[in-house]
Amino acid sequence: MEERPPGEPPESGSDDGTSPDAPTQPAPLPWERPQSPPDQPRSTIISAEPVLTEQPGAPGPEVSWAPPPLPVQGREVPGAPGFVFADTPRRFVAWVLDSVVIGLASAVMAGVLSAVFTIEVDRSSTLFYAVFSIIYVGLSLLYFVLSWTSSRRATPGMRALNLQVGTAFDGRPLEMGPALLRWALLGYPLSLSYLVPATVNVASLLEFVWVIVLLVSTISSDTRQGLHDRAAGSAVVQPANVGRGALVTGCLALVVVVIVFWLVSIVGLIFLGGQIEEILREVGESV
Repeated sequence: MEERPPGEPPESGSDDGTSPDAPTQPAPLPWERPQSPPDQPRSTIISAEPVLTEQPGAPGPEVSWAPPPLPVQGREVPGAPGFVFADTPRRFVAWVLDSVVIGLASAVMAGVLSAVFTIEVDRSSTLFYAVFSIIYVGLSLLYFVLSWTSSRRATPGMRALNLQVGTAFDGRPLEMGPALLRWALLGYPLSLSYLVPATVNVASLLEFVWVIVLLVSTISSDTRQGLHDRAAGSAVVQPANVGRGALVTGCLALVVVVIVFWLVSIVGLIFLGGQIEEILREVGESV
């Protein structure tokens, strides 16, 4: 056996049959290690592609699209966000609804009184129409004034169409004096003309013309205040972005049909009065 100096490694192919250890690679330094691609930041842009989540059932990105604001219909009321001055068609339909309610109630009450006091009820009965006119005027006075001065500031017809009436400066309910003035300027006292039968035709014509004047003055006002509103210091408002519903459209169409029929009837009576009487007489004789 060949002697080696102490500490000297054995040569390869030594006689003891052992092979020298294979050289080992040194461990890579931190900056030499292959770096994994950094995590990409999640895009906040929402695309039309489906969003894939890493875990099933994981919540997707929250989307809170705000709907575009609807255009405000009408002029906004100063100091009252969310309200605009009410449009004339809606107000007119509310007035028609209230007038129909008052008329029906007055007719029922007049019929009951006529039955109790044996008052003759026909077209020529001036007493019945006198009783009806008194009830109609008195009931309309209570109906409108009590509704306008209440905390709800609206009649049943106005509430059905989301309308309110109040003072033009602060929106408070009307006081008794302005409410009485506003009711009188709506023309209801003219119905007392039935107490004097000779004035019925003139009063009816004046009432019709006055309603047209109120409508024109309301439409021409920037704040939709007719002559009755200006005198009483009142204003009628409605919620903003309230469209014209089917009730308003249907009532307007019905009112237009009634007015056209009424005008055609008047024109026919003026120009064809004699002929119509002859036709009706011949029909009656043939029957």
